[in-house]
Amino acid sequence: MVAVDYNNMPEALSFLINQINSLKEQLKESARFNQPTISNEEEILSVKEVAKLLRLSEGTIRTKSWKGEIPVCKHFGKNYYLKSEIIDFIKKGKNLSNQEIEEQANQYLLTKKGAN
Repeated sequence: MVAVDYNNMPEALSFLINQINSLKEQLKESARFNQPTISNEEEILSVKEVAKLLRLSEGTIRTKSWKGEIPVCKHFGKNYYLKSEIIDFIKKGKNLSNQEIEEQANQYLLTKKGAN
């Protein structure tokens, strides 16, 4: 780091301004390529995208959102859907296979035996 004094103040200030402008451009560029997200892994979906994912009409998605049947975040009069929550919602409706039921039953019996 170079010491800043009265003699090199204009150059130092010019350098800092250039660095700030460069950072601004990098942030703008980064924002252009990233979809709106809550975190790096949380993708936000529109009503249209959720409808396509669930193969339902947009009206059905809005109705299910209003009735609280589908996970939705509401802010500023708009509905936002987290892709991970929609996928979890789909998984919760999954019927277990016979093998999965048997595995859960065996696991339950093993924990019951261990508790006695």
